[in-house]
Amino acid sequence: MGKWLIRDDLFAPHKDIDMVYTGPDPWKMVSQASSLIRQYFEISGTRWTQKDVRWDFTDVVRTFFTEIDFKREEDGFTNLIVNARFQGKQHAETKQGTVRMIIYAQLQTEFEYDNPLVRLAYLIYMNYFYKGHRIAMLQRNQERMNMALNDIRKAFNLPEKITR
Repeated sequence: MGKWLIRDDLFAPHKDIDMVYTGPDPWKMVSQASSLIRQYFEISGTRWTQKDVRWDFTDVVRTFFTEIDFKREEDGFTNLIVNARFQGKQHAETKQGTVRMIIYAQLQTEFEYDNPLVRLAYLIYMNYFYKGHRIAMLQRNQERMNMALNDIRKAFNLPEKITR
């Protein structure tokens, strides 16, 4: 059984978006950024996972790391995959600190076929019918991500220029 996997990065030609926030309560940025991404992409509670949460409580300046995965089914062939990683430090008493947010987003289109005839049918379908739909999905999700990133920037007074 063969598989045909097409991956389209939302931030092409760059792989990901990198933003750094310095100020009060950096952990608040983690929760607010993840809820904004869920809101804009209409991701339900069962379609996202906080894979890893680590806090180091051994010092006055506490370091933390978390990784959150979001998955949204666009249609029968295509899924949106968003991965957000947050790494930062926060003072225990003053709650001042810094956090770095790295977001990676991708559309994954997958076709499975049993024989060369089915593969040829998928190839024709992709080139003449599905290609425009996939491009429209990509543009729609890029717009959603840009709106979410703009709201994150406004909420935390981040500069317009994003490090890539």
